[in-house]
Amino acid sequence: MTAAVQQRGSDVPAPTNFVRLPMLRAWRLHTLRRQGEVALAAGVSKATMIRAEKGAPVEELTAARLARALGVSVRQLQEVPPDE
Repeated sequence: MTAAVQQRGSDVPAPTNFVRLPMLRAWRLHTLRRQGEVALAAGVSKATMIRAEKGAPVEELTAARLARALGVSVRQLQEVPPDE
């Protein structure tokens, strides 16, 4: 393999894993926070927050940031509803 081919190959981003967060909205409402507030605390756009709440998959890093902003685990955002 030539150096040029190897160099071009290094520009390819690493594979990313995506997850869905079906309990994200429930946890946000449970903590009495607004979408923009959580997005800002997590360092993501409000549009990303809205998409995630609607069921769109997000990168694992984004999921971790959202979980941290809400004070819960990613697993909780995936499958554990908050206690009322």
